[in-house]
Amino acid sequence: MIRADKGEFKLDDYNLVINPELSLAAFRAGDIPISEKWDERKHSAIYRFRGCIDRMPAMFWITFASEKLCLLRFWEDVVLYDQKAIDQEIFAATKMGHDAYLATRDKWSKFTSQIRAQQQQRHDAWLEKVIGVPPPYEYDNWGEIISLIDPRDGPAEILVRFKYAFGEDVDLKTYFENRREQEHRLAMNPPKPLVPGQLPPGFSRKI
Repeated sequence: MIRADKGEFKLDDYNLVINPELSLAAFRAGDIPISEKWDERKHSAIYRFRGCIDRMPAMFWITFASEKLCLLRFWEDVVLYDQKAIDQEIFAATKMGHDAYLATRDKWSKFTSQIRAQQQQRHDAWLEKVIGVPPPYEYDNWGEIISLIDPRDGPAEILVRFKYAFGEDVDLKTYFENRREQEHRLAMNPPKPLVPGQLPPGFSRKI
């Protein structure tokens, strides 16, 4: 269950409701079984767990900072491709020469990018069905929900940023308005592509 207007996320098989005011202590005391403590330090903690949310099996990462909930990341819990087999084929291609290696690497890079894009499309459709409206999912009272692809060649994911991830004194309404304005200006005036050998604006070549 997702109550987007309140920032509440409840897995199908557990009673604990993940919400903007959930503390680290309350999460630990809840009934969601933690499969792995990914990182646990004095002032921050990251945990991983599996579960279903609105009938979608998912892998979850949850992040706390200074006892306060900051981030919730999740994505459909399916095997997209055999990464080990891909790595083995790319490694084998290195023995066939540099050109063979590049061709094999580029082939699998395009393939995995397409698979992640398809996964993101499924996430987008699922969010719109569950929430009931299309994006953006921005909420002045608690945070935002974003569908994206991990830029480090990770899976597509759904990122939930709670208010404490923005900073203690950030006014979310103003933050979202300013971001939309910046995105609009960038869309209206996209940066010009650099000519080969040209430095970006503000940079100088020192001799």
